[in-house]
Amino acid sequence: MKTLPRATRLTALLSGLALGAGVSLVPSVQAYLELSERMKGASVMLVILFLFFGPVLLFVVGVPHLSVDWPSQQRSAYWASLRQIGLRALIWLGGCGISVAALAHFGPHLVVGQARVAVVTRLAQTQELNPGQANPCSEPPSPHS
Repeated sequence: MKTLPRATRLTALLSGLALGAGVSLVPSVQAYLELSERMKGASVMLVILFLFFGPVLLFVVGVPHLSVDWPSQQRSAYWASLRQIGLRALIWLGGCGISVAALAHFGPHLVVGQARVAVVTRLAQTQELNPGQANPCSEPPSPHS
């Protein structure tokens, strides 16, 4: 039988990076897929489920601490291990911050630009642009021209 992954500092960091990147990319994916408001809410809930709750429980808290076993909670080893969980939680939070900060810095060109290209591509596929209609691909006119 395959064992579950262990909660380590590296897995906490990687799950934090994945959460920060995943949450930052949600609006771009929603724009690309042209989701309705109801589906946007459902997609956010799926991201929270798969990128927050699952990884935090597995890679930050750890499987041994998920059981509610009263006798094991009376031992000092159980409470001493909570310090490691706190450290992994801080590392996880740092990973989230790093990925969100990186995407915030590089994001206007990567994330938003890809979403804009995807929306424009979908527009071009579904309808022909009329000569009098504004072209969403063009940049807004500069005030100096």
